[in-house]
Formats: sequence, C-alpha cells, structure tokens
Amino acid sequence: MIDNLLSTLLDLKIRYISIKETVKVWYRNKNTNYRMYSLNEVRNKFKKSETVFILGGSESINDVTEKQWNYIAKHDSFGMNWWPVHEFVPTYYQTAFPVDPNFRKRLEDAISKRKKDYNDTIFFLSDRVIKRGMHPRLLKEFFSENPLCCSYKYPERILIKDRNYFIKEDFKRGIVYRGHLNVILYLLMELGYKNIVLIGIDLINAVHFYDHYPSMEWQFIEEYSKPVEEKRKEIHLTATFSKGKMPVDRYIYALNDYVLKPNNINLYVGSNKSKLYPKIDFYSFK
Repeated sequence: MIDNLLSTLLDLKIRYISIKETVKVWYRNKNTNYRMYSLNEVRNKFKKSETVFILGGSESINDVTEKQWNYIAKHDSFGMNWWPVHEFVPTYYQTAFPVDPNFRKRLEDAISKRKKDYNDTIFFLSDRVIKRGMHPRLLKEFFSENPLCCSYKYPERILIKDRNYFIKEDFKRGIVYRGHLNVILYLLMELGYKNIVLIGIDLINAVHFYDHYPSMEWQFIEEYSKPVEEKRKEIHLTATFSKGKMPVDRYIYALNDYVLKPNNINLYVGSNKSKLYPKIDFYSFK
C-alpha cells in the first residue's frame, strides 16, 4: 500500500500534462480516433513473425544495407525514442517523455513528420506513463494520425543492491533492471518471440546513427550534444559502472544466460562492431 501511495505521488509530481489541462484536453479531443490493445491482443492480432529486430540508436545502423532492411521489413521490429528520423518504419515504437521543453518540441516535430507513415505502427505505453499523461487523447503530437496503442503494466525491477554482478535468483522478481532496452526486451518476451536481434546497439561510444542528419543539426547548435569527434572517443554511458548501476552489457549477458537461453529464446547482435559480440552471437541475414 505504501509503495502504491509513493508511486501515485511520484506520478502527480512529474505529470507530463497538468490535471487541470488534462480535463480540458480530454474533453476537447473526445473524437480522437485511436485503439488501445493489451499485450495478448497485440500478440494475437499483429505479430507476424517469430523473429523481431530491436532498432537502437548506435552508429552501426548506417551499415545496414538495403537488402538487409528489406529482410528486416519481412519480420517484426521495435524502434525507440528518435527512431522516427530514420526512413524505416517499425512494427512497434516506444519513446520516453522528454522533460526539457525544447527537446520535447524537437521530438514532437520528428514524430509529426511521420504521422501517416506510422499509422500501422503499435505505440507502447506503460501504465506508469499513461498515469502521467502519455495518452493519444492528451498528447496527440506523440502519436500517429489514428494511433494503434498497446498498454501494459510496468514490470517489477530487479534489485541487486550493492553487488556488481547478477545471479540467477535476481531474475525471479522480473527481468527489467535499467533503461529503455530492458523494458523492450521484457515486452518482446511477453509477445512470445523466439529470436531477438539487436540492431544498432553497439555500446562502444556515444555516437548516434542520426548525428549526420541535417534534421538533427540542432542538437549540436543548441549544445544538446557534443561534437561527433568527441562522442566517438567517449565510452557509452550505459556501458560503464557508475552510481551503483550495472553496465548494460553485463545485464544482457546475465539475461541471456539466466532467462533467454533456458526459455529457448535466441539473442543475436546484427553488427560485429557491437561490444556484445562475440559473447552474443552474430545474426546471419539470409
């Protein structure tokens, strides 16, 4: 009960849209055309393959060939955050809500340019972000024209306290530990995929695939990002042990050993540039 109360207070504190504005906008957008599905409904109605590609933000995305994109298009895929700036349209999409107003407006602009393209894409929303206002009837700018959405309960987090390693028992509580990728892996397991391929998840530096896109020059002009030359020299933040948080690569290795393999789920990387390779097998495009 205490945990639920604290969670409710946190949701109220960091709402994406005020309670007062919520009431007005909810009524104003009463004719919004959207559909909200459960994970079971998405699995039964929209899942078209046993293989799914997670589309990350790393530089190796630019190495994917046209032939490989055509192959990926025949399967399911999951994009996140700034993925809409890429021309490839994913099966699924999920984004975090940017706190900074200017940064948020930039993401809104990126999504708004793809509204029609994303009409068949499923937008994933946890119960946590819905409580804070992330809903197609409240924040239409973050969705397609006639959004298809999937709502799910945010999973329990793994707690390892002061340890700098994972053990099998950690995953009895859940599989989510840290970051957006963890949640997506959880969702894809819930959707029943047998093969999960990590594309553009390199964990070797801070360079993004879109850093040379003209539409993303603002991030350097407005100092939201360091120059690419500096980013290339940086160790990816999620690949380091800091503030008591485990590196992402260590989490993925543990998840693969303790959860995925025992459940006959195959995990791959799509690039041999990834820090995860060769501990995680390389996916051979056919």
